Amino acid sequence: MYDKATSYTAPNPINRYHLASYDNLKKNADGSITIYMQTDNPGPDKESNWLPAPLGPSISSCATTRRYPRSRRRCEIQGPSRGRRE
Repeated sequence: MYDKATSYTAPNPINRYHLASYDNLKKNADGSITIYMQTDNPGPDKESNWLPAPLGPSISSCATTRRYPRSRRRCEIQGPSRGRRE
């Protein structure tokens, strides 16, 4: 997560600033991966997939994503305000 005002990474309680394929991400039963981009810790069983987001309206943040698919499988992105895109 980046602070839009400074273009630097936004501080967070676990000093995690990115998630990558080499991280120990927990997979769902169907093989998909859920990423938790939120302020509050989602719990110990989901923390490996947590990217902490800054708190408060005074901090304007953005996330940068890169996706390199290995096949032509469908990628689904879900967000609380954007709904589902395929």
